Amino acid sequence: MNWEAIGAIAEAAGAIVVVATLVYLALQVRHSTRVAIASTEIDVRNGLNSLNHSVFTDTGLAEILVKATDPTAEFTDVESQKLYHFVASCLNAWLCAETAHINGMVPPETFNVIEDDMRAFLTDYPASRPLWRKAIDSYPAQSPSAVFRSMNRVLEEYGN
Repeated sequence: MNWEAIGAIAEAAGAIVVVATLVYLALQVRHSTRVAIASTEIDVRNGLNSLNHSVFTDTGLAEILVKATDPTAEFTDVESQKLYHFVASCLNAWLCAETAHINGMVPPETFNVIEDDMRAFLTDYPASRPLWRKAIDSYPAQSPSAVFRSMNRVLEEYGN
């Protein structure tokens, strides 16, 4: 065997190794992407779960939410503050989910659940609607977001 043949064999072997390496890297990137998406999904759901957890661990907040089911309910200043900050926490969780969705880290089905959650909250707790309007108005830079557009639609349906 001459040096040219040995060089050609080495070149072919090198090309095979490069292709194998690229395939391996593609598989690793694909796996890492799936792990990142799953992790983000879990983080989004954990954020929502922490909101639910705050309701069943904070009797005062639970009582305020029960009160908020009455459209004519009036709140003390402390109750209004507590409810407003709960509303802001929900809003932040939903906006985080939207950001994850926009970046391809949360599937459309999960984001649709977020919109359903928002609609249910605005429907089930009508006395909270003025606070939602206040929260929306407090963040004008977020107005193009899908969450804000959906919230505005629901609030308009109810005349808020």
